[in-house]
Amino acid sequence: MEKNKSGSVGKRFLKVCSEVSLHQCVEEKTRGKNILDLVLVYEKNLVYKISSMVPLAKSDHNVLNIVLNVMVRSVHRHVELYSYNKADYSILEDKLNEVNWTDEINENGVNQVWETVRNTLNEFKESSIRKFKRNVTNDTPWLNAKIKKMIKKRNNLFKRFKRNGQSYCRIKYICARNYVTKTIREEKKKYERSIIKRSRNNRKVFYKHIANINRKNSFKKVGPLIDPNGRIVVVDDNAVIIE
Repeated sequence: MEKNKSGSVGKRFLKVCSEVSLHQCVEEKTRGKNILDLVLVYEKNLVYKISSMVPLAKSDHNVLNIVLNVMVRSVHRHVELYSYNKADYSILEDKLNEVNWTDEINENGVNQVWETVRNTLNEFKESSIRKFKRNVTNDTPWLNAKIKKMIKKRNNLFKRFKRNGQSYCRIKYICARNYVTKTIREEKKKYERSIIKRSRNNRKVFYKHIANINRKNSFKKVGPLIDPNGRIVVVDDNAVIIE
Protein backbone atom coordinates (compact mmCIF):
# COMPACT_ATOMS: atom_id res chain seq x y z
CA MET A 1 0.00 0.00 0.00
CA GLU A 2 1.31 3.46 -0.86
CA LYS A 3 2.11 5.89 1.93
CA ASN A 4 -0.52 8.39 0.79
CA LYS A 5 -3.33 5.82 0.92
CA SER A 6 -5.77 5.78 3.82
CA GLY A 7 -5.39 3.08 6.45
CA SER A 8 -8.24 0.97 7.81
CA VAL A 9 -9.35 3.72 10.22
CA GLY A 10 -9.30 6.33 7.45
CA LYS A 11 -11.29 4.05 5.13
CA ARG A 12 -13.94 3.49 7.81
CA PHE A 13 -14.13 7.24 8.39
CA LEU A 14 -14.60 7.94 4.67
CA LYS A 15 -17.25 5.19 4.50
CA VAL A 16 -19.23 6.78 7.32
CA CYS A 17 -18.96 10.19 5.63
CA SER A 18 -20.31 8.65 2.43
CA GLU A 19 -23.20 6.99 4.30
CA VAL A 20 -24.36 10.33 5.73
CA SER A 21 -24.01 12.04 2.32
CA LEU A 22 -20.96 14.14 3.20
CA HIS A 23 -18.65 15.15 0.34
CA GLN A 24 -14.90 15.58 0.83
CA CYS A 25 -13.77 18.54 -1.30
CA VAL A 26 -10.00 18.74 -0.75
CA GLU A 27 -8.04 17.31 -3.68
CA GLU A 28 -4.58 18.86 -3.16
CA LYS A 29 -2.07 17.41 -0.69
CA THR A 30 -2.02 19.37 2.58
CA ARG A 31 0.94 17.77 4.39
CA GLY A 32 3.76 16.23 2.42
CA LYS A 33 2.22 13.65 0.07
CA ASN A 34 -0.93 13.21 2.13
CA ILE A 35 -4.34 14.84 2.37
CA LEU A 36 -4.79 15.24 6.13
CA ASP A 37 -6.99 18.35 6.20
CA LEU A 38 -10.56 17.76 5.03
CA VAL A 39 -13.51 19.94 4.06
CA LEU A 40 -16.78 18.01 4.44
CA VAL A 41 -20.05 19.45 3.10
CA TYR A 42 -23.52 18.12 2.33
CA GLU A 43 -23.85 20.20 -0.85
CA LYS A 44 -20.78 20.08 -3.06
CA ASN A 45 -21.96 23.16 -4.99
CA LEU A 46 -21.52 25.21 -1.80
CA VAL A 47 -17.73 25.17 -2.33
CA TYR A 48 -16.54 27.17 -5.34
CA LYS A 49 -12.79 26.68 -4.96
CA ILE A 50 -10.24 25.30 -2.47
CA SER A 51 -6.60 26.23 -2.82
CA SER A 52 -3.60 25.19 -0.74
CA MET A 53 -1.57 28.09 0.66
CA VAL A 54 1.64 28.58 2.62
CA PRO A 55 1.56 27.13 6.19
CA LEU A 56 1.29 29.42 9.20
CA ALA A 57 4.63 30.07 10.96
CA LYS A 58 6.53 26.75 11.21
CA SER A 59 3.54 24.44 10.83
CA ASP A 60 3.92 21.56 8.35
CA HIS A 61 0.22 21.67 7.36
CA ASN A 62 -0.77 23.87 4.44
CA VAL A 63 -3.45 26.50 4.98
CA LEU A 64 -6.63 25.88 2.99
CA ASN A 65 -8.22 28.91 1.35
CA ILE A 66 -11.92 28.08 0.86
CA VAL A 67 -14.09 30.16 -1.47
CA LEU A 68 -17.83 29.55 -1.05
CA ASN A 69 -20.67 30.14 -3.48
CA VAL A 70 -22.36 32.72 -1.28
CA MET A 71 -22.97 36.45 -1.60
CA VAL A 72 -21.63 38.66 1.18
CA ARG A 73 -22.19 42.40 1.30
CA SER A 74 -18.97 44.13 2.20
CA VAL A 75 -19.36 47.20 4.40
CA HIS A 76 -16.56 49.75 4.80
CA ARG A 77 -16.68 50.46 8.51
CA HIS A 78 -15.94 53.78 10.15
CA VAL A 79 -15.73 54.39 13.89
CA GLU A 80 -17.10 57.71 15.14
CA LEU A 81 -14.98 59.15 17.93
CA TYR A 82 -14.99 62.28 20.08
CA SER A 83 -12.03 64.63 20.62
CA TYR A 84 -12.29 64.64 24.41
CA ASN A 85 -8.79 66.11 24.81
CA LYS A 86 -9.81 69.23 22.82
CA ALA A 87 -13.15 69.85 24.58
CA ASP A 88 -13.88 73.04 26.55
CA TYR A 89 -14.80 71.59 29.95
CA SER A 90 -15.69 75.02 31.34
CA ILE A 91 -18.95 74.65 29.40
CA LEU A 92 -19.64 71.39 31.23
CA GLU A 93 -18.83 73.08 34.54
CA ASP A 94 -21.37 75.84 33.78
CA LYS A 95 -24.03 73.28 32.87
CA LEU A 96 -23.47 71.37 36.12
CA ASN A 97 -23.56 74.58 38.17
CA GLU A 98 -26.96 75.44 36.71
CA VAL A 99 -28.46 72.46 38.57
CA ASN A 100 -29.29 72.73 42.28
CA TRP A 101 -27.86 69.36 43.24
CA THR A 102 -28.91 69.62 46.90
CA ASP A 103 -32.60 69.94 45.97
CA GLU A 104 -32.17 67.40 43.18
CA ILE A 105 -30.84 64.73 45.57
CA ASN A 106 -33.38 65.51 48.35
CA GLU A 107 -36.45 65.59 46.11
CA ASN A 108 -35.65 62.72 43.71
CA GLY A 109 -34.47 59.15 43.94
CA VAL A 110 -31.24 57.64 42.66
CA ASN A 111 -32.75 56.82 39.28
CA GLN A 112 -33.96 60.37 38.60
CA VAL A 113 -30.67 61.94 39.76
CA TRP A 114 -28.72 59.56 37.54
CA GLU A 115 -30.94 60.51 34.57
CA THR A 116 -30.19 64.20 35.18
CA VAL A 117 -26.42 63.56 35.32
CA ARG A 118 -26.45 61.36 32.24
CA ASN A 119 -28.57 63.78 30.19
CA THR A 120 -26.30 66.68 31.15
CA LEU A 121 -23.17 64.78 30.13
CA ASN A 122 -24.70 63.55 26.86
CA GLU A 123 -25.91 67.04 25.97
CA PHE A 124 -22.42 68.42 26.56
CA LYS A 125 -20.82 65.61 24.54
CA GLU A 126 -23.11 66.04 21.52
CA SER A 127 -23.09 69.84 21.44
CA SER A 128 -19.57 70.81 22.58
CA ILE A 129 -17.16 68.02 21.60
CA ARG A 130 -15.94 67.71 18.02
CA LYS A 131 -16.51 64.37 16.29
CA PHE A 132 -14.23 62.63 13.79
CA LYS A 133 -14.30 59.33 11.93
CA ARG A 134 -11.56 56.74 11.81
CA ASN A 135 -11.28 53.77 9.49
CA VAL A 136 -11.24 50.33 11.07
CA THR A 137 -8.09 48.47 10.09
CA ASN A 138 -7.17 44.83 10.71
CA ASP A 139 -3.43 45.37 10.32
CA THR A 140 -1.30 44.89 13.39
CA PRO A 141 0.90 47.91 14.20
CA TRP A 142 4.17 46.01 13.78
CA LEU A 143 3.20 44.59 10.36
CA ASN A 144 5.15 47.13 8.34
CA ALA A 145 5.92 47.31 4.61
CA LYS A 146 9.20 45.42 5.06
CA ILE A 147 7.48 42.41 6.66
CA LYS A 148 4.70 42.41 4.06
CA LYS A 149 7.32 42.28 1.32
CA MET A 150 9.06 39.35 3.08
CA ILE A 151 5.74 37.50 3.44
CA LYS A 152 5.07 37.94 -0.27
CA LYS A 153 8.53 36.55 -1.08
CA ARG A 154 7.95 33.58 1.26
CA ASN A 155 4.61 32.83 -0.40
CA ASN A 156 6.18 32.90 -3.86
CA LEU A 157 8.90 30.46 -2.75
CA PHE A 158 6.24 28.14 -1.35
CA LYS A 159 4.34 28.19 -4.66
CA ARG A 160 7.55 27.41 -6.54
CA PHE A 161 8.34 24.48 -4.21
CA LYS A 162 4.78 23.14 -4.50
CA ARG A 163 5.00 23.39 -8.30
CA ASN A 164 8.29 21.52 -8.86
CA GLY A 165 8.89 19.70 -5.53
CA GLN A 166 12.67 20.22 -5.68
CA SER A 167 14.60 19.96 -2.40
CA TYR A 168 16.52 23.13 -3.25
CA CYS A 169 13.25 25.12 -3.47
CA ARG A 170 12.08 23.52 -0.23
CA ILE A 171 15.23 24.66 1.60
CA LYS A 172 14.87 28.21 0.26
CA TYR A 173 11.22 28.29 1.34
CA ILE A 174 12.03 27.00 4.86
CA CYS A 175 14.79 29.61 5.27
CA ALA A 176 12.43 32.39 4.16
CA ARG A 177 9.65 31.06 6.43
CA ASN A 178 11.89 30.95 9.49
CA TYR A 179 13.25 34.42 8.76
CA VAL A 180 9.73 35.87 8.47
CA THR A 181 8.65 34.24 11.73
CA LYS A 182 11.75 35.54 13.52
CA THR A 183 11.36 39.07 12.09
CA ILE A 184 7.68 39.29 13.08
CA ARG A 185 8.56 38.21 16.62
CA GLU A 186 11.34 40.79 16.86
CA GLU A 187 9.20 43.62 15.41
CA LYS A 188 6.40 42.81 17.86
CA LYS A 189 8.82 42.96 20.80
CA LYS A 190 10.28 46.20 19.45
CA TYR A 191 6.81 47.73 19.19
CA GLU A 192 5.88 46.65 22.72
CA ARG A 193 9.13 48.10 24.10
CA SER A 194 8.29 51.41 22.39
CA ILE A 195 4.84 51.30 24.04
CA ILE A 196 6.47 50.90 27.46
CA LYS A 197 8.90 53.74 26.75
CA ARG A 198 6.18 56.11 25.49
CA SER A 199 3.78 55.24 28.33
CA ARG A 200 6.20 56.73 30.87
CA ASN A 201 5.12 60.16 29.65
CA ASN A 202 1.62 59.25 28.46
CA ARG A 203 -0.28 56.48 30.25
CA LYS A 204 -3.02 56.53 27.61
CA VAL A 205 -0.66 54.90 25.12
CA PHE A 206 -0.33 51.84 27.36
CA TYR A 207 -4.05 51.57 28.12
CA LYS A 208 -4.91 51.91 24.43
CA HIS A 209 -2.53 49.07 23.61
CA ILE A 210 -4.10 46.82 26.27
CA ALA A 211 -7.59 47.67 24.97
CA ASN A 212 -6.57 46.67 21.44
CA ILE A 213 -5.19 43.34 22.66
CA ASN A 214 -8.43 42.45 24.40
CA ARG A 215 -11.13 44.73 23.03
CA LYS A 216 -13.91 42.74 24.62
CA ASN A 217 -12.64 43.67 28.08
CA SER A 218 -11.71 47.26 27.26
CA PHE A 219 -15.01 48.63 28.56
CA LYS A 220 -15.90 47.75 32.14
CA LYS A 221 -19.21 48.26 33.90
CA VAL A 222 -19.65 49.24 37.53
CA GLY A 223 -20.92 46.36 39.58
CA PRO A 224 -22.17 44.02 40.60
CA LEU A 225 -24.98 46.03 42.24
CA ILE A 226 -27.10 44.52 45.02
CA ASP A 227 -30.78 45.37 45.51
CA PRO A 228 -32.40 45.91 48.97
CA ASN A 229 -33.20 42.17 49.15
CA GLY A 230 -29.54 41.23 48.80
CA ARG A 231 -29.87 39.95 45.24
CA ILE A 232 -27.35 40.82 42.52
CA VAL A 233 -28.80 43.08 39.81
CA VAL A 234 -28.08 41.48 36.42
CA VAL A 235 -30.36 43.22 33.90
CA ASP A 236 -29.07 46.64 32.78
CA ASP A 237 -32.55 48.19 33.01
CA ASN A 238 -32.58 47.45 36.75
CA ALA A 239 -29.03 48.59 37.43
CA VAL A 240 -29.98 52.14 38.53
CA ILE A 241 -33.36 51.53 40.20
CA ILE A 242 -31.90 50.99 43.67
CA GLU A 243 -33.26 53.50 46.21
